[in-house]
Amino acid sequence: MVMIFFIIVSCGVPAPPRNGYIETYNSTTVGAQIAFQCNQSYLPLPVVTAICDESGMWMPVPGDLDCVLITGKLYGYCCSGCPALRWSP
Repeated sequence: MVMIFFIIVSCGVPAPPRNGYIETYNSTTVGAQIAFQCNQSYLPLPVVTAICDESGMWMPVPGDLDCVLITGKLYGYCCSGCPALRWSP
């Protein structure tokens, strides 16, 4: 008799990004994707999604994501602390 065991890897429910919240997720196992949103008056940098990898970690780590406060004009949006983006007061 052959017995097969499966180990289900879970990333768990992540903490939301700074100044944001978890918008959607339907699973916490390998390959699952989670979407984040920023609070009102904030813009996301650099990404708004993360994927559960084989090591049981969300990548990128949601706590490493940041939402920046809107204070100046940026291509019709506003932003502060956006070094990779063109910003004007």
